[in-house]
Amino acid sequence: MLMGITRLSNEPYPATEVIKYLIDTVGHDVMSFRRNTQVSYMLVDRARDICDAINGYIQRTEGGEDWMSFDKFTNAIDPVEE
Repeated sequence: MLMGITRLSNEPYPATEVIKYLIDTVGHDVMSFRRNTQVSYMLVDRARDICDAINGYIQRTEGGEDWMSFDKFTNAIDPVEE
């Protein structure tokens, strides 16, 4: 069950390594919750979706498709690094 809520749908990148670690850690804790489980699962699900979106932006940037993706992923990762 844990793998289902924390598995990314696209290729992970080093820039999102910390985010993936946090998703795995929080996902593991959520499995033991007795209260507010639905909200907790939704939080992990949303965090995973955001990480997937960032990885998609990185993939498009590395592919040379557009520079808007570069701005989007760097703006999303900066707060995590701080």
